[in-house]
Amino acid sequence: MDNGYSITRLTKKPLQHGEGIIFDDENERLLWVDLLKGNVYVKEENHSSPECIGIGQAVGAIALYTNDEIILAVANGFGVLNLKNNSFRMMAQSEETLDPAVRFNDGAVAPDGSFFAGTMNWDGKMNMGKLFALRPNGSLDVLDEGLTIPNGMGWNKTEDTFFMIDTGHQKMYAYDFDKESGRLANKRIFKTFKHDEYPDGMAIDANDHFWIAIWDGARIIRLNQYGEELERIDLPVQYPTSCCFGGDGLKKLYISTSTLLLKETRINQHKDGKVLVFETSMKGKPERRFANFNKF
Repeated sequence: MDNGYSITRLTKKPLQHGEGIIFDDENERLLWVDLLKGNVYVKEENHSSPECIGIGQAVGAIALYTNDEIILAVANGFGVLNLKNNSFRMMAQSEETLDPAVRFNDGAVAPDGSFFAGTMNWDGKMNMGKLFALRPNGSLDVLDEGLTIPNGMGWNKTEDTFFMIDTGHQKMYAYDFDKESGRLANKRIFKTFKHDEYPDGMAIDANDHFWIAIWDGARIIRLNQYGEELERIDLPVQYPTSCCFGGDGLKKLYISTSTLLLKETRINQHKDGKVLVFETSMKGKPERRFANFNKF
């Protein structure tokens, strides 16, 4: 495998279903989850091994908050994890987020400080998911419905367009984003993927290029701002799940991976389930913080 990138393993222990990886540039730490196990991992830049914090329920997405706290989209809604004492408390809930048939999967912080996060059926049944917005005041809005596996989310650099992948529909959608109200409008298909491509999580760089993990595809693909494929980056894992930019200058691409559907013999011999990293020539964008520190 030679695609011009030196892809290395950042962690040693394989996870069942690594997901939701983000980089906290202010505190120089990398965070990700083992989704179904309900574990959050925090790796400080100067530490060789990550810390594992158990939440007690499935956790799909992370939003940066204060220096000591992060917001989590978990099976039963949203909660706050204190990284100083590892305590976790639930916050915004609704009848919809308490539906035992669904769980939260992926999310991202919007330019207005809201935390967008999507739900999916536990078994991946079609059209049972919704896109929620946890607002800075703690209220919840439903922004879209009829989703299957809402995944990679992000905004363009002018912050007037929101993009979201639906793995089950094998599409990326674009929406007009109103920065004043935090609302979405004019949903349309931005990209339809090939029949054997299952797009998962993604990162959008400073040039509005999309770096997308292809589930069961052993690769990352990079698209330009028009959705045209620019390159394929082969990976030494079968199931990449999400990616983010981080490190010095935000030029490293970190990738979470899964072993959920692999045999034990494959897990023991390969890099599946571990966090991978490689240096790029592109620069990412800093991760936004929930509510812009307006604590409630």
